Amino acid sequence: MLFQHILFIAAMTASVCSHAETHHTKVSSTTVTNFSNFHSGQEYCADQVSKDPKIQSCMPIYNENNNAFLNIESKVIGSPQPVAPGTVFTVNDHHETDSINFVVTNAVANKVIFSGPVYDMLGIICDYNSCKPWK
Repeated sequence: MLFQHILFIAAMTASVCSHAETHHTKVSSTTVTNFSNFHSGQEYCADQVSKDPKIQSCMPIYNENNNAFLNIESKVIGSPQPVAPGTVFTVNDHHETDSINFVVTNAVANKVIFSGPVYDMLGIICDYNSCKPWK
């Protein structure tokens, strides 16, 4: 009986620990201003890592468009997330991840402008019609 209790406690502890490890992904948005202009995804990610040294993966999506919101979708973030003009949407992770697949839609035109991988420490920059690597 004691063995069964120990086994049950061990199983519950393992379950809690496994569940806790999945909470290292953080989604955030940052408005780009004259005081925080980033010229590349790598520069933006370096700033993120300086604020949180545990970050090992950073996938920024910069909406440089002045007029249209973007909608960002991915299995990692769940439901579509709106991204305002002049805002950087970021998925940071405390585990190494090479890339995450995203679908980016221009919310005004309701048109997909990007579908594919966003790479770690590079990201993409989007205008009204398309996205490209943020170099």
